Amino acid sequence: MQTNFKAPNWLKTISILAIVWNLLGIYSFLAQLLLTPDQIALLPEQQREIIINYPLWGYIVFGVAVFTGTFGSLGLFLKKSWSKPLLLLSLLAVLVQMVHNFKLTEEMILNDSSQAIIPVVVVVIAIALYQIATKGVKDG
Repeated sequence: MQTNFKAPNWLKTISILAIVWNLLGIYSFLAQLLLTPDQIALLPEQQREIIINYPLWGYIVFGVAVFTGTFGSLGLFLKKSWSKPLLLLSLLAVLVQMVHNFKLTEEMILNDSSQAIIPVVVVVIAIALYQIATKGVKDG
């Protein structure tokens, strides 16, 4: 259903910021995926263990989160309704990834609560982007 709804002016800015945010996520994903054994050896022991024991499905979920988030954010910029299911899939993947990562890094987070800031920000942004897409679809 098409309406004469005019998107708010801030949507373009938020969409561009969301695209950049998710491109940084893709960079982080690829950087983690492409770590060499020499680079892993330079990490602190606790981080090294996490990387070595990170399951394949964790990388898949991470990839789904950042790639669907990027395309969903592009859909927001283009004011396309297909952004909503992509951002929902990204949000669900983020939640699965963060629960898993919390279990892996629980001791680190308990010892230094600042370690939890980025995961919380990632979840909040994923929720906000999905809510923006949901409102946009609802408003036409």
